[in-house]
Amino acid sequence: MTPHPTNIRGTGLVSMRRLEELLGRSRDDIRRIAKRAGRYYKPFDRRREAGKGKWRHIDNPVGELKVLQQRIQQSILACVELPNTMLGGISGRSIRDNGLSHRGQPMLITLDLRNCFPRTNHHKVFAVYRKRLGCSSKIAELLTKLTTFQHRLPQGAPSSPTLANLTLLPMHDEIGLVAAKLGLKWTFYIDDIALSGVRACEAIEPVMRIIQKHGHSAGRKKTRRMPNNKPQTLTGTLVNCKVSAEKDKRDALVYRIHELANKQEIAEHEVRSIQGKIAQIAWLNPLQGASLKRLAERYLPRVRVEGQKPRTDETRPCNSARRHRHERVLGTLREKPKLRQVRDFEGIRDKTAGSGERTEYSLVTTCSPLLTGAHKPSAR
Repeated sequence: MTPHPTNIRGTGLVSMRRLEELLGRSRDDIRRIAKRAGRYYKPFDRRREAGKGKWRHIDNPVGELKVLQQRIQQSILACVELPNTMLGGISGRSIRDNGLSHRGQPMLITLDLRNCFPRTNHHKVFAVYRKRLGCSSKIAELLTKLTTFQHRLPQGAPSSPTLANLTLLPMHDEIGLVAAKLGLKWTFYIDDIALSGVRACEAIEPVMRIIQKHGHSAGRKKTRRMPNNKPQTLTGTLVNCKVSAEKDKRDALVYRIHELANKQEIAEHEVRSIQGKIAQIAWLNPLQGASLKRLAERYLPRVRVEGQKPRTDETRPCNSARRHRHERVLGTLREKPKLRQVRDFEGIRDKTAGSGERTEYSLVTTCSPLLTGAHKPSAR
């Protein structure tokens, strides 16, 4: 069955009074926060294990801006119905649903979009509010300022996963046409794309071209081909015959249970950690969860001592968030018409003369935090 292009029913948000009701703030407060949005970010880098692994940058919105982003997510973005093949960052959908979609397939292909959030620039976000959701230009401009940082989607913002899904919809629909033509199943889990079926390998090249067409890229080294006679892993789950936890995770949990059983004293937080991991495995596969639960009840003593849980992750401050801006964004800006900057009572604003499309672009360009208070323009 050939999928139809995804049609999203717009919110039709054209009234500032309605925006005030949805966000719970006055229009003056909304404009003030949007104008100074760049000042509400406290970026840092984090990795899951101290001394190991890769650092991940988090933009970390705080204060009034984060509250507004949560309300935008709950009142505006969460009301949008996305297709059933989009599973990431959506309430009620999970990695288990992603695994069930591809269970028992002869071939599974996974592709990872490289730097998905940095490549999602403010032009695309503005287009979502303006064209997909039907907001007026002024409201779309305000919402874009509130939900983007340095021309891109911020990492760690409550609104970013849903906005990423909405900007990826055109790509999703085109990949769906390729999958339907080859008789494949396909899903998006934000930046993870999965295709499965007999002819899944034939889809790699056309899907790569579609990804590049929409301004993204997928690393060929991270593109995985998994036949059914080998472990098929998808978003942290095994999907060969039934959805279950990866064997390495189960083996590590069994080893940890035996390790704690040999200790003279066990802290309460250590037992709770084991119980939480068992509950997650049981959610994926009840039989595996029940087996691990019996093992824990057999070996872990009932007498426990109080203790403070040590932090296993590691963070460091990031004082130069500008270096995390992606080069692709600058390339996108250069493809647009040359703009002339003028000063007015609101600060720096880009101005173009010409068609309606260019006028709309001039509204978009004002969404950059460079123009909204994150960096003050130099006086001439």
